[in-house]
Order: sequence, then structure tokens, then C-alpha cells
Amino acid sequence: MANAQHTRSHGGSDEVNLEIDDTQSLKQLDEGHHPPILVLSRDASLVETVKKAAPRGAPVNTAPDLDQVADKLPTLKPGVLVVDTASTSDVAGMVAQLTQHFPELVVVVAGKREDSAGLMQLTAAGRIFRFLLTPLSHGQTRLALEAAVTQHKDLAAQGQRLSAGTGGTSDGKNYVVTYGALAGGLLVIIAGIWFGISYFTGDKVEPPPAVATTEPTAGLPDKPDPVKAELALAQEAFAQGKYLEPANESALDLYRSALALDPNNAEALAGIRAVTDKVLERAEAALLAERIEEAIVSIERARDIDAQHPRLAFLDTQIARERERLKLSQAQEVGNRVAALLSQAGERMRTGRLIAPANSNARDALLEARRLDPTNPAVAQSIRELAGELTEQARQLVAQNKLDEAQAYVSAARQL
Repeated sequence: MANAQHTRSHGGSDEVNLEIDDTQSLKQLDEGHHPPILVLSRDASLVETVKKAAPRGAPVNTAPDLDQVADKLPTLKPGVLVVDTASTSDVAGMVAQLTQHFPELVVVVAGKREDSAGLMQLTAAGRIFRFLLTPLSHGQTRLALEAAVTQHKDLAAQGQRLSAGTGGTSDGKNYVVTYGALAGGLLVIIAGIWFGISYFTGDKVEPPPAVATTEPTAGLPDKPDPVKAELALAQEAFAQGKYLEPANESALDLYRSALALDPNNAEALAGIRAVTDKVLERAEAALLAERIEEAIVSIERARDIDAQHPRLAFLDTQIARERERLKLSQAQEVGNRVAALLSQAGERMRTGRLIAPANSNARDALLEARRLDPTNPAVAQSIRELAGELTEQARQLVAQNKLDEAQAYVSAARQL
């Protein structure tokens, strides 16, 4: 890339005027170096993800937009361009302009989910190599960049083969036009010979087959399918047990990302159902261990993922039964505890421990029994009996002129 100029047209649109010199880039590829990666984005998180996901040894350069870096392109010589849709108002126009001047530049576009339809069309048309949904995930970005670097190397090697056919010219420019002219001339000569033979002999001679005038594209890989890429990442996450976490890299999020690109994709739908199965397996395990609250959380999480899952109704019934069993069990435990407290209160009343000693008297036992089962008739009857005992004891103390002690029994009776 020998020269680069950035100009602004009268209409206000940006144009990049660049000429290509791939000698240095091909030299780097021959030495096994990764091509530089250029990122156009103002999103610090996106830039950081690309830097971490870039192939080892690949230099990563960044700029907020094309205006800031256009005059530096001859020095940077990027092989892969990562464009944030937020950095330009016309992704298609910018990509078309750059790839016209840099045919070996491989473009990856990062955009929001609402941009996916337009980006998918650009991918299908071959205008961009791949697109990623923001926020970027490390694994997804890593695979995309590795594929983009490989694509750039293949394109560079293809261009090098074409240039080698010219005898190794010093400027390294592509002479596809010259090859086309030679092939066209060859067709004219063959057609003339055929016409002469058929005219003078009178024999019908089949015309020769057409000769292709363009260099075959064998060796260049097909453009990756973004849906298949998402599905591959989802399957990898599922195999590692990353069903719901981490965010944007879990099997669930990746299957949903594939489904956003292809709403009727059967594999993505089956993957989401498989994730739901795993969540419900956790719920069943928690139920068997009598961890009912944990089971309820898993069931509700599964319902959020796939509300039509056939196992939800069965597990809802199991939860209802388990709750009822726990209520009965708790009621039984309460009944046993109340019965024990009534027995203690009766024993303490018979031995005169009505309000003393603390935590070991009849009044404390009956108050605890009433707290556990406020409507229990046996508890109410025992409290009435204790109130009567306290009143009688207070009368006896008054008769003995022990007014302070009598007041304590009166107060205890009133508290009941």
C-alpha cells in the first residue's frame, strides 16, 4: 500500500483514495507473521475483547473511526478490519470503498442485535466476512478473528500466485486485465480456425468449448456461516457444563444468539430444549434431597427459558405435594412440642413452680405452647388453670401481709 489520501467530497461524504502495494504484506505472510488487525470503535470494552481474543503475535491497532486512521493505513497495512457499527453511519458504503482499494482486507463487523438482519445480508452477499453481536464474547471473537486471519492469508496467497505468472514484476501489481486480453485474443484465433475449416470442407465442426477467462478460485475457503459458528460455540459450552453461565458465553445465550439470526433453526431450538432439560434435572435432584426452595428456583428458571416444556406440569405437581407434606410434618412436630410443654407446665404447677425459677416455671412453658399453637384448646385450658393458681397464691400472700410477693403473682396472672 504505497499511497493513501483522505479527502472530503463536496457532498460531505468521506472518501479514501488509496493505491495498493502488497509487497511488504506478502513478505510478512511468507515469514509466517499474522497480519495486523485494525479496530474502529469507541467502545473500550469491545476494543479490549478484540485485543485479548486476537491470535498470538497479531498486532492490534485501534481508532475511534476511519477519519482518524485513513492517512495511516499505508503504514498499518491491516489484513483484518473490525468495525463497530456505532463508529460509522454507513457500514456498507465504508466497507465497499475500502475493499475496492484493498481486495485482500477481511472485514468483521460488530453490531447490536437489531443490526443482525442487515449484517446477515452483507455477509451473504460477500461484502463482509463475518459479523458479531455486541457485547462481544471472548470465545466467539477469538474464533472469528482466527478465521479472518486465515482468510486474509488465503487471499494474499491467491494474489501472489497471480502475480507470479507475470514473471515476477518489481512493483508486485496484479495483471488480471492482461490475462483477460490474452484469453480473449486466443478465443478469436480459435474461432477463425474453426470458421475456415467449416467453410472450405463443408463439414460441420462443433465449436470449441468456451475458455474461462478468470483465474479459478480453488483453494479459497467458503465464507463461514455465522449461525453455524454460534451453534458450534453453544455445543462447546454445553459439553463443558456451562448451561446458564457465564453471561454471553453460556450454552443458553449462544443458542439464543443463533436463534436470533435464524428464528426457525431446528438445532438451536433443540439446544435450548436440552439446556432446559439440564435445569430441570437440577430441580429433581434438589427435590429428592428435600431442598424444596432450591428446586423451586430451578423450576422457575426453566419456565423462563421454555414455558412449554412438558416436564414442568409434572414437577409443579411434585412441588405442591412436597409443600403439603412439609406442612403436615411441621404440624406434627408442633403438636409434639406443644404436648411436651403442657406436660412440663402441669408438673411445674404441681410442684409450686408457677412463676419461678426463670425459664423453668409453668408460666414460661404455657406461653411458649401458646406461641406455637394459639388455637389449641388444651393450651387455653392450662392457662386458665394457671391463672387460677396465681390468683389463689396472691390471696394467701395478702393474708400473710406479704404484699410485694402478692403483687408479683397478680401481675403474672394479668400477663396471661
